[in-house]
Amino acid sequence: MRALNEYQPAVIGSYPTALAVLAGEQAAGRLRIRPALALSGAERLSPAAAERIKTSFHCPLHDTYAASEFMGIAFDCRYGRLHLNTDWVILEPVDAALRPVPPGTPSHSTLLTNLANRVQPIIRYDLGDSITMLPSRCPCGSPLPLVRPEGGVTRFCISNRRVEGKNRFFPGAGHGSGRDGGSPELPGDPGRGESSSRTRRRGSRIRSHAGLRGPSPPSPGYLSSVNLESVVVELTVESRVRDPSGGKLRQFYAER
Repeated sequence: MRALNEYQPAVIGSYPTALAVLAGEQAAGRLRIRPALALSGAERLSPAAAERIKTSFHCPLHDTYAASEFMGIAFDCRYGRLHLNTDWVILEPVDAALRPVPPGTPSHSTLLTNLANRVQPIIRYDLGDSITMLPSRCPCGSPLPLVRPEGGVTRFCISNRRVEGKNRFFPGAGHGSGRDGGSPELPGDPGRGESSSRTRRRGSRIRSHAGLRGPSPPSPGYLSSVNLESVVVELTVESRVRDPSGGKLRQFYAER
């Protein structure tokens, strides 16, 4: 806090979870900065968090959609909707077989083509994000298409339990949007306010954090049907774990 107070940044940008922590410090008086703009990205920005950040810093807050492969995928407008930066990036929402999905349908993944990077071309890169291209026009008047990120996809989770002499792979585990009702996906990205999972030496645990909105954990019946009956599902109120290198809330991690 002292470093930020001394530096007095004109713009602050981070994950919504990190901005919410800073907003709390600002409200408590330990952080005393006057940014002209706050930028959010990498995690889903909830309306409650957005209001808290804007109120604490007394400045506009803009949401963004970005990736390491292209930083400026989409930016929000005054209506809070994300517009795809089609002048410089191409996004192709696809199903599990990499076939195009129509507007209004959440994709299994997304292919990204970076039109700005001439040093290292990125063409139809499988981004691993589920998105929905919205067919409607935005009342803000922008001709740029609307996109709604649904969440990241983790390719698989490995259970320590051995089935028929082999390690059991759980394909499709990762961000669960809840759109399929009985979806067999594991809980979603904890950084987006959803559930998290933890792996330990003697087995696996799926932890659903109390008070957080998101899809329900997989039922014992489903886990048994895929030979994962040894996985323990539990509700917890403990703090979620962050990646020490980047600060993001971790979805899968080893218990020491």
